[in-house]
Amino acid sequence: MLKGGVDANAINAQGRTSIITAAWRGHIRIVRTLLNAGVEIDATDNEGRTALCWAAINGDPDIVDLLLDEVALIDVRDNKGLTPLMRAAWNGHEDIVEALLESGADKHAADDRGVTAMQRAEAVNERGIVHLLLQDLARGARETPVPPADGGHNIGAQASLDQRPGGAAPGNADSTSAAGTSSLVAQLITILTQGWLIILVVIAIGALLLFLGFRRRS
Repeated sequence: MLKGGVDANAINAQGRTSIITAAWRGHIRIVRTLLNAGVEIDATDNEGRTALCWAAINGDPDIVDLLLDEVALIDVRDNKGLTPLMRAAWNGHEDIVEALLESGADKHAADDRGVTAMQRAEAVNERGIVHLLLQDLARGARETPVPPADGGHNIGAQASLDQRPGGAAPGNADSTSAAGTSSLVAQLITILTQGWLIILVVIAIGALLLFLGFRRRS
């Protein structure tokens, strides 16, 4: 309750509470005041949208950051299954997409039609947002632990989970490339060496057969 006994969580005809309306209109001071008064941060309107959803739709990074700092639900879905991340990507708000990803938004989520944030960004040719999403996907793939082959008893294998494939430390692309190149060269040398040995053996056998043939004739 605010001063004067006003219910800050009361809703209007659209089902919007005061904080949803303030976020929708971009009034960050009112949003902050309402949060300090203890209003419901994740209340939804008739469309299933929260204050964070509306801030993401309208492209208001300051309100988005404030709501994220207050631990608003990040992957809340509206009546069409769209999350704030999908809305921000669809509307081309790159800075908000970045903020949501940094706060752990689910980039794999799909709406009721099976469309993801990535697909929405691609549909409106938002290349910067597509790049951000791809980067986050790649980061998630690198951070996913891979179980060791010996069932988890190899301490050395566990210690290397924070490294990229090839044993190079994260961010050290040059050493990864060099290691891969050295390995390839060593394999080629081995193959060539084995090939020459086979040729020499064949020549030696041929020479021996010729020698034996000449002796029989003589």
